Amino acid sequence: MSRGLYNLLKNIIVYGMEFVNFETTNNDCNRRFDTLIRKFLPEMPLSLVYKNIRTGFIRLNDKKTKQETKIKLGDVINIEKRLYNNFSKQNKEINLSDEYEKNKKFIENITIFKNESILILNKPYDFNVQNSENDKNSLDTIIKSIYQKDSLTFLPGAMHRLDKLTTGVLCFSQNLDCARWFSEQISKHFIQKEYFAILEGNLTNKQEWVDYISSDNNKNNHKSRIVESENGKKSVTIIEPLSHGKYKNIDITFAKISIKTGRKHQIRLQCSNKGFPILNDSLYGSKISKQKNDLEQKLYLHCFHLGFPDNDFDIPSNIIAKIPNSFEKALKKCLIEITNQVYNV
Repeated sequence: MSRGLYNLLKNIIVYGMEFVNFETTNNDCNRRFDTLIRKFLPEMPLSLVYKNIRTGFIRLNDKKTKQETKIKLGDVINIEKRLYNNFSKQNKEINLSDEYEKNKKFIENITIFKNESILILNKPYDFNVQNSENDKNSLDTIIKSIYQKDSLTFLPGAMHRLDKLTTGVLCFSQNLDCARWFSEQISKHFIQKEYFAILEGNLTNKQEWVDYISSDNNKNNHKSRIVESENGKKSVTIIEPLSHGKYKNIDITFAKISIKTGRKHQIRLQCSNKGFPILNDSLYGSKISKQKNDLEQKLYLHCFHLGFPDNDFDIPSNIIAKIPNSFEKALKKCLIEITNQVYNV
């Protein structure tokens, strides 16, 4: 029988009290006992959590323990059954409804790589990674809804960001150790990120752009902006033209872009600032977006490659995501043909 918050193991009787019991896994280790209990009993006031730990209605390995005790692998948490029923999110079996099967199939169809440590997707166009005020059907929500829980507290989450309108390689954690490792590699810029973009304008040579970027604090304006160095974060982008074409008599460049930093809208902003806005990107100065056009996407930016350093999680050194059909159609409209050679890294 599987273990975890949503998988009730057994009931026992201790001193006339009936308990429900949960065994900890690697993802739960080194957390304080009271912190873990808060995950089980989110409706219980903290003062009442402490009281029930003191009085033995909440136990560890069938014994009273202190609230600051650190959890070890294989520890069993015992919670008095009435407390659990009253203050927990009720125990539910995995939903095998049509909606569950639909979500599972959707994720399977966009999965590039998966193991016990990481899930890597080819993110579709016009899909939020996480919930927003206007859109609750995010990839994060869908993945959590089908996740096979093997931990008391761990849930998968996106480990980096892609804009709603950007497609390509997107990684979700499958355990806590990999999530921590990935975060460290990102912060040290050890994970290589490469994009394809369709740009307006005729970019003729490989360039490196260094700017300082600040996000606008106005909630009604989600743009970033280039500022003086003391007011922003350093942003480094390397861009290389691959081929050229035309769309509506405007020069078009198909480019490969590598970023050494990951600022909000970094590629979109820098391309626009240098005179090469992304095709149809109205937020950052596209000329074509102001005309009637037959393009399927509002911008054309695709993360086609993540390069990983050596690791203990069996993650391949290179992950490649093919461009979506709508992106390829736009290239053809721009009279640009591509081959699989462009994916060589």
